[in-house]
Amino acid sequence: MNECYNDPDHAGVQFVYEQLSVASMRFKARAMNAYLKASHLGHIPHQIVWNAEKRGGMATPVNCAYSSQQCSVCCYVDRKNRPDQQTFCCQVCGNIAHADINASVNISRRIGDKELQRCKDRKAIKKLLMRRHEQWKQDHGKGEEVGRKRRKTKDQSNTKRKISYREHHPFFTRLTSLAAKASG
Repeated sequence: MNECYNDPDHAGVQFVYEQLSVASMRFKARAMNAYLKASHLGHIPHQIVWNAEKRGGMATPVNCAYSSQQCSVCCYVDRKNRPDQQTFCCQVCGNIAHADINASVNISRRIGDKELQRCKDRKAIKKLLMRRHEQWKQDHGKGEEVGRKRRKTKDQSNTKRKISYREHHPFFTRLTSLAAKASG
């Protein structure tokens, strides 16, 4: 956070964070529950807001429901979009990205989304996201073929694909070019 405010390229930056309920988080292991309670995770949002206000910025909480399962391209929501912790692979449009980057794009788009803010519960949010997915299908001429299960070829089923998000994401491309300027 300090680096963002100190960098002149990030003047007027706005922080958006997931509005998580730490009180309802529970683990199966007692030791993990004790660690969770001792970590004081509930104070982090207050610290983000305080730090942003101190530096003249804004910190905005957004509803985090389905942000990690939603495709940032077509809005399709499914648990199967997350084959593992770091990988996002949309079951419908085939979008492949690092899971954190996909979720951060979704969260950044939720700023000021009045329609999403009006949703009272997770069920209403999922219904809205699926309606947006249907609209995406219509806008892109995707009909019945979208949503069918793709058959894996023999090569695809036995190998795990490595995601090289650093090569293609604009943020990391910019970091690479800044690092090259600094070293050169």
